[in-house]
Amino acid sequence: MYRAGLGRFLAVTLWLCAACSNGGGGTNSAPTRPDPDGRGNDSGVIEVLGEGMPVCQPGQAQCSSDGTAVETCLEDGSGFGNPVACQDANPCSDERCEDGACIFPLTKCNDNDPCTQDICMPFTGECLHAPAAGRAQCCQKDEDCDDGFDETTDLCDVANGACVFQAEVPGIEFLYKLGGKGTGDGQLSSPKGLAVLADGRLVVADSGNNRVLLLSPAGDQLAAVTEAFGKPVKAPGCAYAAADGRIFVCDTGNDRVLLLDDTGSATDVWPPADYTGELFLSPTDVTTDAEGFAYVADGPGEEFDTGNRIMKLKPTGQVVGMQGKTGDAEGNFGGPSGLALHPAGTLFITDQGNDRVQVLDAALAYVSQFGTEGSEPGQLKGPSDIAMAASGVFFIADAGNQRVQLFASCQPDCTGKVCGDDGCGGSCGNCPSFGTCNGQGLCDGWVGEAGEGCNVQEGAGCGGCPAENCVCTGEGALDPSLFYEGADKDEYCCSTQWDDVCIFEAQLVCGYSCPLPTEWPALEPTFSAIAEFNTAGETKLASPLKVALDANGLLYVLDAVKSEIYVLRTVGTD
Repeated sequence: MYRAGLGRFLAVTLWLCAACSNGGGGTNSAPTRPDPDGRGNDSGVIEVLGEGMPVCQPGQAQCSSDGTAVETCLEDGSGFGNPVACQDANPCSDERCEDGACIFPLTKCNDNDPCTQDICMPFTGECLHAPAAGRAQCCQKDEDCDDGFDETTDLCDVANGACVFQAEVPGIEFLYKLGGKGTGDGQLSSPKGLAVLADGRLVVADSGNNRVLLLSPAGDQLAAVTEAFGKPVKAPGCAYAAADGRIFVCDTGNDRVLLLDDTGSATDVWPPADYTGELFLSPTDVTTDAEGFAYVADGPGEEFDTGNRIMKLKPTGQVVGMQGKTGDAEGNFGGPSGLALHPAGTLFITDQGNDRVQVLDAALAYVSQFGTEGSEPGQLKGPSDIAMAASGVFFIADAGNQRVQLFASCQPDCTGKVCGDDGCGGSCGNCPSFGTCNGQGLCDGWVGEAGEGCNVQEGAGCGGCPAENCVCTGEGALDPSLFYEGADKDEYCCSTQWDDVCIFEAQLVCGYSCPLPTEWPALEPTFSAIAEFNTAGETKLASPLKVALDANGLLYVLDAVKSEIYVLRTVGTD
């Protein structure tokens, strides 16, 4: 028998049956023993603990019954309490508790329809579900593709059932503004940097107030960074959110770059706090590539003819490349101020003092430039920043002209080609006069000394050229083993369309001379101005210094003079 005075477990065995389950639908109010190993109790019974016995461990957390809050175990272990609601500052997140922790997935507007593009407006949480472009089996007629905007022509490609949207001139729709002059929470003074995080929060380099702000999508201040690594933040000049989660801030007045986490806490500094030399002279912008390498625009130094350069750094902050000095020659700068990296690896830099945008490759070698001083479409005056949409459209903060310009771009691509169109109206090389360029961008129709054609076809040989076929298959007048090892093919042959070693051996063995393709011309991107705007609603832009795009394609424009952030939607830039 059990004796109540022992103060030990008082176990009551309850058989699980419909007749003894609190009316068939309720639960017994007595606390149950925790099941830490997840294996459950003995089959068919629930063990209920006696009065006063702990039912949880202090610090243990669980979700509330409605899944909207986290409850923690009370100090005496008697149960769970002190609920903390799962709430963040983003109206687009689906706030809930799972496994004893709050999570905030950005799925509020997900309608689980593969034929719609789900957009959540970060300032109101309003959901938009527009027909998605290019998704098969989603339309039967043009009316199925109505996106609600007059600027676009909405069509249905009936053969594929996919919507197509066309717009000759992109439309710009003002949505709302944030900020305003001041020193209070969420207010700004001569801001010079702006970044949008994946969850819609904003990072603002509030230069005049010597701080970096973390704002909610609606503009509420969440955190402020005023000091890092033993120094007060001084005139911060940029903010950039990398795809890997790192947040970069140009602490320009201290000639350094800070790295923050998503709470706004400083986690690292370039150069290191104990660095005794000069690394940056006046950092003004940062971007990163897919491998984590960082590119820093470094403005003019205090000494004459110093700075004005682009630097490439390892993910850990060591410099691996540098380009530029003060000047207007190709690859030199008069105030590099904004950076954008194309997926192909080309780097775009707004050269503010030279009224142009320069293009460098991943190794920081000069590629091209566009823009001249002026106020006509396509001309620039003090361009201060650049952002790129997935479609390849560039948004340029044309600060001196108090406007934002949109440029269409074309990036040449000669991958796998030896001749033909590069996609921008240029050429990827030319075939010899006795050959022709086929639809795959390869050369057909070469006639060798023995009269065999060098047509591109499947089979032995590099690309099937008979002149190489005799080498690769061991056929020919001479013994192939004199020239390569292996019974049936050369180790260097057939690896590429045009293999110098293979062709050379073909000449020796077969007496043929397959032509190598001519050298490709310099492949320069092309640009054309397609639209501009100088107002945000009823507000005329004064100094649009920075531009940024979020995951929904919303455009953010930072006006340094008015200390405001304008949020706009663009139509026809996809």
